[in-house]
Amino acid sequence: MISEETLRRNAVLQCTWDDRIAITFPYRQDGKVEGEIDKLSMEEAGFRNCVSVPDGAPVEISDKVLPSEDKDTAYQYLWNCKKYIEKASRIILATDADAPGQALAEELARRLGREMYRFQLLDIF
Repeated sequence: MISEETLRRNAVLQCTWDDRIAITFPYRQDGKVEGEIDKLSMEEAGFRNCVSVPDGAPVEISDKVLPSEDKDTAYQYLWNCKKYIEKASRIILATDADAPGQALAEELARRLGREMYRFQLLDIF
């Protein structure tokens, strides 16, 4: 139930491929993103300034010291958006309620800095 307006705003298109109707999602970086429908659903709920993280969630929370931004390759997408994140007064982390989703929320909060932002955690089922 994604509205035409949201689909248009995100350049999501319908096309015919191999005699079947297909939905096409634009990829703006490296050609691979997970969670397209989650991102569109968040927009439908009124959260327009949202993204879906690439490559899914980690299996568990790391017990290692956080690497420097330039060495934090698994979360480089986060550092690439740093100038936008710094402008935010509130960050909502909406992850799956399973163990990897909870690990992702924790890893993101560790990197973003709990002391800098008001966090609101949402469990998506």
